[in-house]
Amino acid sequence: MSVSSSGSRGRAGGGVRHLTDTATAATMAFTMFVLFQLCNALAARSEDGPVLGRHQLRNRTLWICLAAVLTLQVVAVQAPVAQGIFDTVALSPTQWAICLATALTVLLTEHGWRAAHTRHDRRAARRPTP
Repeated sequence: MSVSSSGSRGRAGGGVRHLTDTATAATMAFTMFVLFQLCNALAARSEDGPVLGRHQLRNRTLWICLAAVLTLQVVAVQAPVAQGIFDTVALSPTQWAICLATALTVLLTEHGWRAAHTRHDRRAARRPTP
């Protein structure tokens, strides 16, 4: 496998990496794991109510930590020096979007679960007891 002038691994003789490239797949899996954990941190802030409620937006320390982790992940993936340390390859904007969209399923699933659970609790509270 050769390394193109941009530092990304490609097919023999250079070329464009594809989504099926092993190094790209490993980097995307690593990135999705980190993004899943960021989404878990947001979802775990409370057991009920909206996933991103007003209380989430007021927690400055949480947002600083999340921004720091996201910044470090971007550096680990995009910076050539860090790529050698973490054995990653640069991701395209489309690949980053795929990772982010996949990780956001954690928040969407949690939001749906909470909405369904809240609706069920409200119905149960309205039912007369025998």
